[in-house]
Amino acid sequence: NDFYSAFEKIISRNKIPLVCGGSGLYIEASLRNFEIANVPEDVIFRESRMQQYIQELINELKNFSDLFSRTDISSKKRIVRALEIAEFSKHSKVEYTSQNAPDIRPVIFCVSADAKFRNRNIDKRLEERFNSGMIQEIEFLLKHGVSYDRMQMFGLEYKWISKYVAGKMNYDEMHEILKNEIHRFAKRQMTWFRGMEKRGLKINWIEAASKNDMIAEIYGYLNDASSAG
Repeated sequence: NDFYSAFEKIISRNKIPLVCGGSGLYIEASLRNFEIANVPEDVIFRESRMQQYIQELINELKNFSDLFSRTDISSKKRIVRALEIAEFSKHSKVEYTSQNAPDIRPVIFCVSADAKFRNRNIDKRLEERFNSGMIQEIEFLLKHGVSYDRMQMFGLEYKWISKYVAGKMNYDEMHEILKNEIHRFAKRQMTWFRGMEKRGLKINWIEAASKNDMIAEIYGYLNDASSAG
């Protein structure tokens, strides 16, 4: 809803909306106007289910074939959300809504890089976040009302660093696991983007190079498209 509202406001000013980043799911949901279940968040349910092994959750979700077929089972959070919807459906009807989407004709660019290059950049970014005080940020959050269980629902850095802060693993173990988890997440995102192409969204792939080279390539494409009408 927020995306469509922002899109319309930008268009009304005669400007071109530019969406940067976000997961493939969020981008595709916006471009294809996914139907979203109107089911409220159940914090207690989520926190308890996040303690279970992912295979247990998958096996339970298989009892709900429609939800199972539409759920990304590589993500524990999404499996728990699907189970949350299933639990809600036991006592209330689940309403699905989609918005009156604006006319969006997207031009999509995605940076393509081999795994070694991508992982080096991930590792560099992670070190920058550590050096900028991320551990201290998570210590602050845990001391000021954000529960450990709640922290497990957030992004990978919050999940694993909170385990270290809580004394559940040492620094080196946390650091290595976190790096590998982000590597795997990035690989899954690339798989999602390739899936978007199969589902009809054209992606213009740009080889990873210097920032200036990539910007020049994007502008070159846009200029060619403009000239072609």
